[in-house]
Amino acid sequence: MSDPLLELSLAAAEPGQPQALYAAADRILQERFGHRLFTLLAYHPASGEVERIYSSRPDSYPLAGRKLMGPTPWGAQVLQRGEPYLGRTAEDLRWAFPDHA
Repeated sequence: MSDPLLELSLAAAEPGQPQALYAAADRILQERFGHRLFTLLAYHPASGEVERIYSSRPDSYPLAGRKLMGPTPWGAQVLQRGEPYLGRTAEDLRWAFPDHA
């Protein structure tokens, strides 16, 4: 298929939601832009925690519990202002996540 929105729409109708939709987004973004890691985080504003809900590399970046983000520039950008974040390098990930190691 060549229409990413159509692909996502069809994926959203598949069984196994929401993981089927997340996997389709991962595949589409990989085909169009390429990436070494694609993760999705859910934000729980009441507790200030984030939770990984999808990982293209679950062996290295598993779906495991929640963690408190605390006040960070990444959190201000993504969690408070609702702006996307694309980390392009290992240094970008170190900047965004104090617990990167």
